[in-house]
Amino acid sequence: MIWMFIVYILILLAIGLISKGAKTPTEYFVANRSFGKTILFFTMIATNFSAFFFMGFAANAYRLGLTQYTIMAVGTALMPIMFAVIGFKVLKLGKKHDLVTMPQLIEHLSKSKTLKNIYLTLLCGYTLPYLGVQAIGAGYIINMLTGYDPITMAVFVLATISTYVLVGGMKGSGWTDALQGVIMFFAMGLAVIYVGNALGGIRDATQNLLVESPKHILYPPIGDATILFLSFTILWVFADPMFPHLFTRFYTAKDENTMWTTIKLYPLVVAILFAAPVLIGTWAWGAGLTAASDDMILLEAVKTFSPPWVTSTVLIGALAALMSTADSQLLSLTTMLAKDLNFKDTIKTSKKMTVALFILTSIYITKGYQPAEGIFNTLMSTTFSGLATLAPSTIALLYGWAKSKQCILSILAGQGAIALIRFQILPNFAKVEGVTALIIAIVTLYTAKKLKIK
Repeated sequence: MIWMFIVYILILLAIGLISKGAKTPTEYFVANRSFGKTILFFTMIATNFSAFFFMGFAANAYRLGLTQYTIMAVGTALMPIMFAVIGFKVLKLGKKHDLVTMPQLIEHLSKSKTLKNIYLTLLCGYTLPYLGVQAIGAGYIINMLTGYDPITMAVFVLATISTYVLVGGMKGSGWTDALQGVIMFFAMGLAVIYVGNALGGIRDATQNLLVESPKHILYPPIGDATILFLSFTILWVFADPMFPHLFTRFYTAKDENTMWTTIKLYPLVVAILFAAPVLIGTWAWGAGLTAASDDMILLEAVKTFSPPWVTSTVLIGALAALMSTADSQLLSLTTMLAKDLNFKDTIKTSKKMTVALFILTSIYITKGYQPAEGIFNTLMSTTFSGLATLAPSTIALLYGWAKSKQCILSILAGQGAIALIRFQILPNFAKVEGVTALIIAIVTLYTAKKLKIK
């Protein structure tokens, strides 16, 4: 049903056009700090639920089983703790000092341009691959929906996103996120209902899985399972709020009550929604279903066990998950480049940067890049791990616990740990390299503070 895809794209572009006309940097970059409860909640959810939600998450469940729900859902549901720890201070400082990026905030708190530039470099360096993964995933989704070349469609998606971000800024990104969040929820609900019913219902589908592969139902040995569970819980809590596209949302909240609504609803929605891709991924294994790659298993299951209109709806939902993250990433990147590199006309510069990043990312995609380890594992070893090391310094600066040089040492130690683990020089004692690096960053920060390094 290609017409559904066409209508969806046209609606996104229309929202971008409707939301145009920002006259000040604050209006363009953070929607004049005006997002109410509904928009803020949906833009936070939609921005965070990316390619891993419809694709990488189900793929890992397909390989590992129901334990994937515990690994992912608990840590993500605890993220609002960090929203509270970080978000309210960012909201308050942003309004008081007209801040719109994380590096701006870091420079304001630390009085260090060096530390600001370290943040800027790492945030851009780790976000760009994530943006590329979203576009590639979107291309393959559209390929399933229309049959068109996935790489061409990936570039088309980037062009669409670039257009409504360039025109509408944060308002266009936030409003389209709200729409995409609703579509995503509806689509995932349809996917569970139709795939489950086709396999005889939740009980029969799960029982069949138990017969075919008990390991997909039962937990692995308690020692490994516990370490892995704790590692991912820690990683989500510390890494996710460091994503610039999520961090920027703290600046957009209308007031503290608006932020509290998101904090309260987020865990409930995560607990319910995260069950869906895990169930479908494990059911697909029990049904003996295969796909061109594990990342496509959820979409393949829907295509196999659902009528065409449901398949099309779910594909649009998956596309919404990817695009709602990608547009936020693109805007956060161009905002940082325009504001933190101190260009005079920041709105005009951001728009030029949007075009430039579209071209660069398109070249990156057309060169044939593929996440060789799968979407989930690729993001774990790059963006999530790298950004987690920024959390200790960010929290310490927000609460006045550390000086700039202490933070610099902490971040460099964390980044160095990731490199050493990659080269198998340092043992990955936490099972997840980002958590090992996070622990080293915390220890380094504490040590530097005790030594009174200023």
